Amino acid sequence: MSTSKKPKGSAAKASGRKKSTAGKVAPLGSTATRKSRQTKQTAKAKAKKPKPTVSYEQIAQRAEAIWRKRGCTAGQDEQNWHEAEAQLKEELGAA
Repeated sequence: MSTSKKPKGSAAKASGRKKSTAGKVAPLGSTATRKSRQTKQTAKAKAKKPKPTVSYEQIAQRAEAIWRKRGCTAGQDEQNWHEAEAQLKEELGAA
C-alpha cells in the first residue's frame, strides 16, 4: 500500500478553498499594490526634486543690475536686494 503525501496547500487548491492571505503581500495588479506603488513613486519624485535655491551671488548680481538700471541712486540697496531676490525666485519657481 503506497500512500502519497500531497504538499501543504495542495488540499486547499484541490478543494477550491482559498488560503489565508494574512500578512502576505497583495498580488500584482491589485488595487492595494497599485496604491502602494503610486505612493512610493510620489515619495521618490518629491525626494528627487530639491527646491531650487537662489545663491547670494545671484541676488547680488541682480541687485547691482537693478541699481545700475535705476541710475545708481543711493539708499535703495535693500529695496534692490529684495526685488532681485523676488525676481530670481519667480524665475526659478522657488517662490
